[in-house]
Amino acid sequence: MTQKVLDGINLDGINNDKKFIDGDYVRKSLTELSGNFASFLSKIDNLPNLSVSERNALKVDVNSSVELKNLFVKNIDKTDELSDAWKNIGNYHTQLKKDPTSLNAFVALKNNPSFDKMGLTDDIIGSLQGYSTATRSASYAEVLADINNFGNFLKINSGTSLENFDKIVNIFKRTDQVGNNYKQGVHWMIRDLNTNGSLFAGKKIKFEHSIPNARPSNANSSIDILCIKCKEPNIDIMVEYKSGPGSISSSTIKEQFIERDLFNANSLEEIQWRMEGTEMTKQKLVSWLTENKSYLENLGPEKINQLFGTDFDKIIYDKSDLSNAVIEYFSDNTNYNKVFK
Repeated sequence: MTQKVLDGINLDGINNDKKFIDGDYVRKSLTELSGNFASFLSKIDNLPNLSVSERNALKVDVNSSVELKNLFVKNIDKTDELSDAWKNIGNYHTQLKKDPTSLNAFVALKNNPSFDKMGLTDDIIGSLQGYSTATRSASYAEVLADINNFGNFLKINSGTSLENFDKIVNIFKRTDQVGNNYKQGVHWMIRDLNTNGSLFAGKKIKFEHSIPNARPSNANSSIDILCIKCKEPNIDIMVEYKSGPGSISSSTIKEQFIERDLFNANSLEEIQWRMEGTEMTKQKLVSWLTENKSYLENLGPEKINQLFGTDFDKIIYDKSDLSNAVIEYFSDNTNYNKVFK
């Protein structure tokens, strides 16, 4: 209606057909909106999901925001859903509860057929957070939209099952600055599953799965995703996700690639690193493997033989031969790209 009225205003004083206000149209539109708003106010007064004080607070918010008023008035049939969204978002986000994009994202996710499968509740959706780092940001609504897309992936691939998805959800709840870095990482994971998830379709996906490592302590490591029987013949695949520059360093390669992945794998087919904007290169990997030669050598000749097709004896006189074999293997572009994607 607003654009229609603006189009009809005679800005230059010339009274012609193109700039003549359609009075009948304006009156009809105003009457329609007025009727819808009256219906909306009546529905608010009878919403069972809101207390009296919450109903009054919703009226205040609607009357203070043209965008919010338009959303509710134009979606009278969704008053219950939108008011639920307003309430649950408002428990955690004072301003976002007035944002139509956020409310619509909440309603869409709430109606996703995989809502229960993902272990979500209204309160959980309301508590999720956007994030901003030096390299990437995502709004609350964008996070919800991508989780919604993941729910659609699960619906299409109904045989896919989840374990520990609540650990991913809990990361999205974090409000601290360090948590923003973790949110960037798990957001990349969800987006990758949505666009490149064929490997995981119909499989069991274990998130943040605990596995042993080569370090002498009893503390386990965790892998972002363990995909059960992801590849024939019944091969489990460990998937690590990295997003943004600085997310991979020499210590990362030592602790997560050498002491965790190589230590646990029976073949290199079981290891994938999926990366976004990390600035990782083959040359950096070779350099960091070289810095951590002693930890490669600690894996022992049997493990190196198993993973890299070498034939070292159990007793080896120069352990550097072990680490050199691994470094030489990953100096090849094809071999590097099989693991680091």
